[in-house]
Amino acid sequence: MPTLGKMDIDYAFLPIDGIYNMGPKEASDCARLINPKHLIPIHSKPGMLFDMQQTMKVDYEKAMLVRPGDIVEL
Repeated sequence: MPTLGKMDIDYAFLPIDGIYNMGPKEASDCARLINPKHLIPIHSKPGMLFDMQQTMKVDYEKAMLVRPGDIVEL
């Protein structure tokens, strides 16, 4: 992850379900290592792609809240 931090990453998409993938805290810590310009939390709940409660636990200044159906122009 520290190597990724040197790559000037624009967008990082990190899973945050905490069961099959890292949870919100670990994703937040990873984002600080990667230091992307934008973090988009994904796969926030098993069996679903989005869970607002789980997504709001992400603690990264440049995190983006992207709901199903939202369009993000990269």
